[in-house]
Amino acid sequence: MLIRTRDRVTTLVNNWLYKPFCASGGTVTTNGSYTVHTFTSTGTFTIYGGYGECIYADICLIGGGGGGGSGVGNIGGGGGGGGGYLYYSSYKLTSGIYAVTIGDGGTAGSGATMGGNGGDTSLASLVATGGGGGASYQGVDAGQAGADGGTGGGGCWKGAGGSGTAGPPIQGVGGGAGYSSTGYNGGGGGGAGWNGTVGSPGSTIGHGGKGTLNYISGTGTSYGGGGGGGGQGGAGGTGGAGGGGNGTNTGDGSNGTDALGGGAGGGGGTGYVGGVGGKGVCIIRYWTL
Repeated sequence: MLIRTRDRVTTLVNNWLYKPFCASGGTVTTNGSYTVHTFTSTGTFTIYGGYGECIYADICLIGGGGGGGSGVGNIGGGGGGGGGYLYYSSYKLTSGIYAVTIGDGGTAGSGATMGGNGGDTSLASLVATGGGGGASYQGVDAGQAGADGGTGGGGCWKGAGGSGTAGPPIQGVGGGAGYSSTGYNGGGGGGAGWNGTVGSPGSTIGHGGKGTLNYISGTGTSYGGGGGGGGQGGAGGTGGAGGGGNGTNTGDGSNGTDALGGGAGGGGGTGYVGGVGGKGVCIIRYWTL
């Protein structure tokens, strides 16, 4: 059957206008009218084309959580800071290949070595900074401060908490200080949304700061929770919502949760180490027909 030129042009234009994007990379799921790509390991996000040769995507990046500090005797280590949190709404991405790097969790503090900072998570030039490591006791009266990072690590004994990113944009906040008088409790690691608390005397140990709640995956999930501090008396500090690991009084700190960028808990007592920070995540969501 012959197709008139006018009808043929209309058909071709309509096909071009409504051509869906083809993109690959990560674990691909759907949520209503959205396609969601979730990266829990390093890879590439590729856009093959479509109408206008660009998409406007929602992007969530979480850095790796900081490692927890270790303690000695009855001095507890600081909790690791949660991974830095970045969120972009309707961010323009054109056709092409984008490198995705997922930040590893920070190493566990052991002996006088404090917890390591978490690795950065990135999508091309967009970077969420890893959380600061929790402080370990180093035998000095001045104490040991937590490390700076996307969020700050908790301090040990008389040490200050580390700082979060100054921004803009701000990715997280600071960790709590180790108590500076009669107690020996470590401070909690900072979270993406809330500060870690100070390691108060007695049985009150520094708790990890809460992370930030986000619905990009289709389910409300908190990311970047800080780790709880280790301590002298009672139970360890609790990790913040968003994957923060718990601290302990007599044992190793708990690990942060992977794919949430959780900071690790601080260890308590001689021979016990901090936990390992949780790995970060990259989530990309865009509207599809």
